[in-house]
Amino acid sequence: LFDPFNTISKIRSARRLVKSADLEADFTEMEASFVTLQSYLAILLAKELLNVTTSLKSVIDQDLKQAEDLNQKGMILGADFYAAKVSAAGIERALNRAKATLKTSRMFMNILMGEAPELVWEAIGKIPGAAQDKGELQGWIAEAYQQRKDLVAMDSMIDAERIETLRQKTSFLPKIYGFGDIAADSHDLSSSGKNFTVGIEGRMDLFDPTYPGRTQQARHRYEELKADRQALRDAIAKDLIGELAKYETVTVDHPVLLQAFQDAKQASDLTAKLYQEGRKSIADLLAIRSVYLETASGLQQLLFELELEHAKLLFLSGQLNENGLHQVDQRLKDK
Repeated sequence: LFDPFNTISKIRSARRLVKSADLEADFTEMEASFVTLQSYLAILLAKELLNVTTSLKSVIDQDLKQAEDLNQKGMILGADFYAAKVSAAGIERALNRAKATLKTSRMFMNILMGEAPELVWEAIGKIPGAAQDKGELQGWIAEAYQQRKDLVAMDSMIDAERIETLRQKTSFLPKIYGFGDIAADSHDLSSSGKNFTVGIEGRMDLFDPTYPGRTQQARHRYEELKADRQALRDAIAKDLIGELAKYETVTVDHPVLLQAFQDAKQASDLTAKLYQEGRKSIADLLAIRSVYLETASGLQQLLFELELEHAKLLFLSGQLNENGLHQVDQRLKDK
């Protein structure tokens, strides 16, 4: 009839533990989503680097062909021509690295998808060229405290341990049982009678040597989980502070590198005109082309970091769920 809340406490505790396990599974799925998004962004970056390098390599091949003709006619210095060939070799190596990077990035993504590593497919979308609103630190932290599945899972575990602590504390209460018995008595061949007994019985341990240890262990476990929860909250805030600082730095660097890229492109175009006019050597032209490639590649890497760092902010704040991934996907496709 009454078992000092033992059964109901076990049921309530079990429900919270099941909920905690489900939430942990959701958080693990979010972690996998971030890893997958990072791999996909790496493919888009590799594609863009390959496109930039391939386009520049085609232009340089034409420059070298023209320079070789002029060199054979003795119209340019041989030293300049061979210095230009050294620069061209560096760009060709960059092209080889870009091809290898794209291939490797696709292999990593195939492994994540459970496909054969050599499977070739086309990644849809492009890394956007603009930064997103960085938001406020307190806003990110507030979202994390509400949305992080692992933190909510910890809350469920704490609640389960609180119930367990209560169960141990009330285990000294008496256990109450109901009982009954019925018997048929026959006094002669023509009559019979029935006797029955119904009652309530209470049992209570006068002394339980395990009681202090059990209650103390449950209380310590409860306090330990609360300390773990606070440590997790602190770790979340610390990670968000560090990640937001990184994102702010990349955001500030973006216009600087964008201007440098535009300047490098302008310098490359102007140097090409001066070369055609005979006022710059082929070595000068390919040197500035190499600078342009370096700057263009750096800009694409920075755009990749902008998207990745913002995605990590979404992950750390618990917002990289199905809706968050959909927004990222639309952003990649719209640009």
